[in-house]
Amino acid sequence: MPVSNSTESDELPHDSYSQSHLIHAPYLYLNKIPGKNFRAVFINKLNSIIKAPQADVDTIVEVISKLHTVSLLFDDVEDSAAMRRGQPSAHSIFGVPRTINSATLVLLETVKEFKLQMPQLESILLEELINLHRGQGMELHWRDSNICPSENEYLEMVRNKTAGLYRLAVRLLQACASEHSATTHDTEVVDLVPLADMFGIIYQIRDDWLNMLSSQYTDQKGMFEDLTEGKFSFLLVHAFAHNHESSNVLRSILLMRTTDVNIKKYAIEIIKNCGSVEYTENYLNDCYERTCAKIDALQLTNPQPLYEVLDAICDRKSL
Repeated sequence: MPVSNSTESDELPHDSYSQSHLIHAPYLYLNKIPGKNFRAVFINKLNSIIKAPQADVDTIVEVISKLHTVSLLFDDVEDSAAMRRGQPSAHSIFGVPRTINSATLVLLETVKEFKLQMPQLESILLEELINLHRGQGMELHWRDSNICPSENEYLEMVRNKTAGLYRLAVRLLQACASEHSATTHDTEVVDLVPLADMFGIIYQIRDDWLNMLSSQYTDQKGMFEDLTEGKFSFLLVHAFAHNHESSNVLRSILLMRTTDVNIKKYAIEIIKNCGSVEYTENYLNDCYERTCAKIDALQLTNPQPLYEVLDAICDRKSL
């Protein structure tokens, strides 16, 4: 059985090929649905600053891509999501058991393959995988217990869950670049981990905003799916903290796991009246300015790739 799951080996017997294809089917299905390929662009943009060897960059791109797809499979099962990228979610087609097994298998294969290629960096990979699952675990706990976190608790969850893959990519690139510079006596590697955290926070909060307000998001996943899933998004965290009377109504709606469009529209109006949309937009603008300040503080000869990544995450410009 091959370690890699994105392509099948021509040397495999036909039966083994067929079995592997069937076992990996949920992963392969989602992996073939076109995405934005943002993470590969993100990694290469950042590496123009970090300067890890291209062979290492290619390995990191492949690992991050696989882990991202795996995380989407798990997310959709845990959220009972019906849609992903405008298509039926994998578990809607293949069932929950096969999807969980496929995602877990690809995760283990990816870790095994990475250990063979970059054994010295295995601890970084495992640390961030643990962070990802801790963040996801807290989000699920709040959802299933109908407990609203504080803003600081929510941001800590985002640093673990959403920023995790950004941070993993940066840490791996920096470790590879450090090894390379140690042998070539190049300049010291720039630390971009704080920026990776900010990228993750901006991405998640903007995603929360889009989930509630974007018609394009509605076409891709459904209208205000965070509400149907019972999730405490950034906007809901603010609404709960700033209007006790409204929070009681929103709590009841979250418990309903409703798909009723009229109820969702009513909840959106409550959240708007709490000032949560305006607060979220101001918070995102502040994050953008603070991230620009962090980039400026690096005093790089050419910081443009970092600004391009930031603008893409904020959708101010397209990569």
